[in-house]
Amino acid sequence: MILFRMSLMLMTAIIQTKTQLSTKTFTHRTLNHTQSLYSNTLSLQQQEVSPSTLTGILQDDSNNCQGSMIMNNNIDTSIDVSMYRHNNHVAAAGPSHDDGDDGDFSVPLNELDQSNNDRENLILSNLMRSLVIASGMNASIKMTEELLAYVGELLSHAHNMENWPPSYVTATSLLKSRGVYIDPVHHKVCFSVDHPLHHYVVGIDEQCPHCDVTPSVDRYYLPIKDKINRWFLSDDMAEKMLAHWRDRDVWLGKSGVSYPVNEIWHGSRFKELQWFWDSDCRWPLPHICTNCHSYINLNGNQSETIDVTCYHCYKEETIQPKFVHGDPRNIALIGHWDGWSPKSGRGSGSIEISIATMEKLHRSKNDHIYTTTFVPEHALPNKEPNALDPFLEPLITELEELFIDGLEVKYPIDVGNLKAGNCTIRCLLICWTGDYPAQCQIGKFS
Repeated sequence: MILFRMSLMLMTAIIQTKTQLSTKTFTHRTLNHTQSLYSNTLSLQQQEVSPSTLTGILQDDSNNCQGSMIMNNNIDTSIDVSMYRHNNHVAAAGPSHDDGDDGDFSVPLNELDQSNNDRENLILSNLMRSLVIASGMNASIKMTEELLAYVGELLSHAHNMENWPPSYVTATSLLKSRGVYIDPVHHKVCFSVDHPLHHYVVGIDEQCPHCDVTPSVDRYYLPIKDKINRWFLSDDMAEKMLAHWRDRDVWLGKSGVSYPVNEIWHGSRFKELQWFWDSDCRWPLPHICTNCHSYINLNGNQSETIDVTCYHCYKEETIQPKFVHGDPRNIALIGHWDGWSPKSGRGSGSIEISIATMEKLHRSKNDHIYTTTFVPEHALPNKEPNALDPFLEPLITELEELFIDGLEVKYPIDVGNLKAGNCTIRCLLICWTGDYPAQCQIGKFS
């Protein structure tokens, strides 16, 4: 009994100590944010607010904050908020969960002058900083709203603002309207003994076309294109993704392995794909079969007109290939699948991507590992090789589109003779990683 009481007292003391440390840490972080906020608002009050100033404020805070917004890096802390200026109304969707707020929040930008546009930038920058701090501290919704209220009060005193979002709902609605925060794409997946060889992906309110029941397995997918658009809002992020090009003397125009092998572009596979980044190389895009819509690889053929045969439906066509040139700004991605058990008997997993053209020192950090899908393995049928297919499908489809069609982005920096501005960026998947069981699942060997 004495030992039990001593153990109980020790556990209580540890819990109290951890709680105090967490509270002190959160308070310290909040005070640091408040002090920098107050000093910045006072200095910005007397001068025009430039996008670079706001970006600098965000980047300073990102060095001190770990973690990201909900659903893995939906908010990039180094975003230039001037990208989201437009003459429109910002409206929140739905009421607040606990304070009875009707969620009505609007900023009529078309009626504001330049000073108020700068003020909106200040709101966006400090809103993102506040949410990043709250996320890094694993703060609850209630504590997050208390932080938002406190920061809003400081801004109101310094700038006489009335448009600060009063709740978490209105804050996320504002960020969604600016493209900083997005919701995942939600579908339902049907696995049934009635159709064991096939799965069906339907909308959240639809029924399986085969068994006429509402599927119970949820699939949430975060599109890569939205992530890429946010990556290129940051000069620092663009610089990190050009690490392969700064080290091009090691791989450009060469083959084989370069020693010491410190980065992925030191290997032979990256050198085999150098045409993807070499602007002097012209190569044909894959052709899409007009009959079965399968992709036909043209294998670098340089003819203006060629005859092709689809390997799936055997349709023969005479086509004119579409040629493009390599671009050092193109992105190579690394896919990863990992399963884990948060609770006994309830297996889960995540499909992730990282950026191969970034140094491994940076791409191995949590800030640069991007989850596209969470997989509820406990809800999937056992011993079925195709169980992961519906969760890989949106990623593969988007990768095909990013390689063939590319993505129009506004590149933030100059790269040699390539000037900053609008350009088409293409992506490819250079490799897939995982432990042995994970690779067997992806390769359908398990």
